[in-house]
Amino acid sequence: MGRESSNRELVGIILTLKRIVSKAKELVIYGNLPQDLSLRVRMTFASTIQNLTLFTNNARFKLEPTMNTNFKSSIHHIGIIVPDRNHIDFLLGILGLETGESVYVPEYEADCIFTSNSSSNIEFVVPRENSRLSNFNKGMGGLHHIALEVDDVQDVSRQLAEEGIDLLEDKPVRAGKLLINFLHPAETRGFIVEFVQVIVDDRQREN
Repeated sequence: MGRESSNRELVGIILTLKRIVSKAKELVIYGNLPQDLSLRVRMTFASTIQNLTLFTNNARFKLEPTMNTNFKSSIHHIGIIVPDRNHIDFLLGILGLETGESVYVPEYEADCIFTSNSSSNIEFVVPRENSRLSNFNKGMGGLHHIALEVDDVQDVSRQLAEEGIDLLEDKPVRAGKLLINFLHPAETRGFIVEFVQVIVDDRQREN
């Protein structure tokens, strides 16, 4: 068996492990571990998932260091989670910003308020109580993601899946005039990426 063939088999094994780990990562990033687990068990679980993710990522890219994708992206906005709307008013004042469009995203049970000061906006995300995002950064909020605009979120998801990288959602989520999906920070070595597709025709759907 040649080295190239062996590498392909190893990559296949690593990608299978990555997909198993990715399901567990969702519990960690959204803070949705079972409530009856002790703090030590929670920390051990999160640490184990993180270590497995780093291991599979490093092993995969040592065997195949390049990504065979062909989509293009550009900055759309920066997402910041805040605990409540009062905090938005405070930030608007000290940052010299004004609010623009606002939309509620039921999949995340969160209100999303965009600023209107520039082409690259800031999005303030206000999670509802006990929602998927309410425990982000221990409930204190903070810088959550950078959003990159692409032509077709579903195509991006397909291309990345072929490279062994799964986005957080099985299909894009509708958020007002946007279709969105997220890349886990373990894939980027530390930051969350949101892929955004602007809907120009309402006949465009998640699939």
